[in-house]
Amino acid sequence: MDAAEPGLPPAPESRKRYSDIFRSLDNLEISLGNVTLEMLPGDPVLSGDPESDKTPTANETSETSIWSRPSTEGPAPLTGEELDLRLIRTTGGVDAALEYAKTWSRYAKELLAWTEKRASLELEFAKSIMKIAEAGKVSIHQQNHMPLQYIYTLFLEHDLSLGALAMETVAQQKRDYYQPLAAKRTEIEKWRKEFKEQWTKEQKRMNDAVQALRRAQLQYVQRSEDLWVRSQASPEDPAPQASPGPSKQQERRRRSREEAQAKVQEAMALYQMCVREANARQQDLEAAKQRIVSHVRKLVLQGDEVLRRVRPFPTATPHSPLAPVEGPLPLTHPQGLGLLPRRPVSTLGP
Repeated sequence: MDAAEPGLPPAPESRKRYSDIFRSLDNLEISLGNVTLEMLPGDPVLSGDPESDKTPTANETSETSIWSRPSTEGPAPLTGEELDLRLIRTTGGVDAALEYAKTWSRYAKELLAWTEKRASLELEFAKSIMKIAEAGKVSIHQQNHMPLQYIYTLFLEHDLSLGALAMETVAQQKRDYYQPLAAKRTEIEKWRKEFKEQWTKEQKRMNDAVQALRRAQLQYVQRSEDLWVRSQASPEDPAPQASPGPSKQQERRRRSREEAQAKVQEAMALYQMCVREANARQQDLEAAKQRIVSHVRKLVLQGDEVLRRVRPFPTATPHSPLAPVEGPLPLTHPQGLGLLPRRPVSTLGP
């Protein structure tokens, strides 16, 4: 077929061919657009690796489940009594428990300070918004037949509603979050100071008993040595002569030995009494240690329950970054205090 001469209009066959080509291009563009629209509404993103589309096998599923679920072969979690016993046997365990209670109280104090400052700023902001909205509403109503007057009136009324809602939110936050946490912190701080005072007194009594025991032991040793010296005859003493009665020197030595023997018996009685006192103080110290560690653990758990139960920002929307977190919250503590069972505890007594 000869080519068309330049300057002449294309033949009908050429125009038909061009129309088919353009129609094919239009269909291709439409089909590509449909594919894009089908992928937009939340379809999973396809990766370039075709292996990702494979269905996991039984072995892969089993291996994944083994790593995902907690191992049953590991050590079982310790109970509260076992953790108390472990902390009691640790050197400085009571001081560590009291120090953690102090740290918890300081942490709650910082949370309360942040909540109070934030609530104060929110309340001040809400009052300012309501004030300018009320003034703007009055000014706008004084003008008649202005453009979009109704729309701006709705905006101002919306600001007034938001301000009132913010004030209610602050009041609810103070009632449901601030007050319970502040009350629990005050309780924990009160018991912590009392337990610390009790522990200090018990330690002082134990130290006094140990010092008294050492003094009594030293006194008993010294008097026993003195009795032994007095019981031995001096080489310079003359040999005893046969006489109807004891000599004056022998009488003095006998009296000296009797006095030393009496002092030894007195020192022994004092030493035995100090031993009994030290043993009693040791038992009191162990009982106080167990009581303080157990009560501090229960107090900390009560505080954790308050932190898990209360929620700041109660009226936040679900999509807001300040929305309350639903479900149980993870709690992290040091070894010996953080892995404790979360069980409700009744009110503690001294």
